[in-house]
Formats: sequence, structure tokens, C-alpha cells
Amino acid sequence: MTTPDTQSCTACQDLERGREQAAAVRDRSKVTDFHVLIARHRARHPAADEAVNVMREQGPRT
Repeated sequence: MTTPDTQSCTACQDLERGREQAAAVRDRSKVTDFHVLIARHRARHPAADEAVNVMREQGPRT
């Protein structure tokens, strides 16, 4: 999920695009990998608090 603070972050966009592509081919292992990579990236990101809270509220995607 892109938030206003992460829209301009190319790494966030690349990770989200990778997650979407993995989901499109139903590769759940890669989707999980991207969830971990996104969480790690956003933990060091200026918008980390907001992004992590949003991800926790939404829970896992199916």
C-alpha cells in the first residue's frame, strides 16, 4: 500500500510492484518475501511509523 509519504520513494514503489507481480502469478512465497522486504525497508524509512501501522491494521492480504 502506498501512502503519501512513500509515493515518492522509488524503493517503496519497486518493492510494491514486485509484490503485485508475485501476487499476479500466485507465487505466495515471493509475496511473503516482499512483505518482509517492505517491512524492513519501511522500518528504516522516514514514514516508517505510519506505514507499519497501516500494514498491521490491514493484516495479510489473500
